[in-house]
Amino acid sequence: MSRFSSLSERAMAMAMLAVPHGASKMLKTGVALGALKTGTRLASGVIRRNPAMAAAAAAGAGVLWYLARRQARSAANGPIDSTSTRVEARRTGAKPSSTGNGQSRAKPRKTTAGSRARKTHPIVRAFGDVDELDAAIGLAVAAADRTATRRTLQQLQHELFTLKADLATPRTSAKKVRRISKGDVESLEKRIDELEASLPELRHFIAYGGTACAAQLQVARAVARRAERSAWEAHTAPGSGVGEDLLVWLNRLSDYLFLLARKANRDAGVAEDEMRLPEEKGA
Repeated sequence: MSRFSSLSERAMAMAMLAVPHGASKMLKTGVALGALKTGTRLASGVIRRNPAMAAAAAAGAGVLWYLARRQARSAANGPIDSTSTRVEARRTGAKPSSTGNGQSRAKPRKTTAGSRARKTHPIVRAFGDVDELDAAIGLAVAAADRTATRRTLQQLQHELFTLKADLATPRTSAKKVRRISKGDVESLEKRIDELEASLPELRHFIAYGGTACAAQLQVARAVARRAERSAWEAHTAPGSGVGEDLLVWLNRLSDYLFLLARKANRDAGVAEDEMRLPEEKGA
């Protein structure tokens, strides 16, 4: 028995040296099990005089065991994207990870309510588009040269954080989260009306550009439109239940970002480049 233990421990120790740093717990467990099996073979004298071969066999057996487990899990749950995400929403109890987005690898995306959805589900796509929108607004914040503009955009980012928590939590969940409401829509519409009244009337289409901040706000506006379409798709998907106020708020947000882009150019003294059809230019 002591001879078996020493050989098994030796094979296991040598096998673990072949495991890459940072390998998953499942892979390490597989290598360990492979090493134990190899130790049994060593004890029976099959490869008693070649411990290096024992270590290689142990590592190989462990990797095969790991791949077999992963394949079996994939067959049971369907295709799983290795970069599936756990939604980050601190106010709803989810914890962010060191990657910054709360990712949980090799698992379906987990909502703040604990349910899981595949990466191909419309709700996951909608959340990704809203997250991209948040990042696009962040670039506009970095490009803004006025404190008031930065504060306005940062307020939108805080509102988007609330929206993401709403989007990530099914309406059927018992978990209490702050939802986008009619009050939020009315608040945004009021800001739109005030900003539009302060700008010259728009008589023609305009080219997107001007200052870096204005150009980035137009990018954010386009992403907001896509996020709205994705949210509507999620709204019609079975079991999603995206709130209608959330959909309306996203629709109004794209209008607000367009006006903010115009204001950024006006504040910088950059004239709007009007887009006219050839027949209009001669009029």
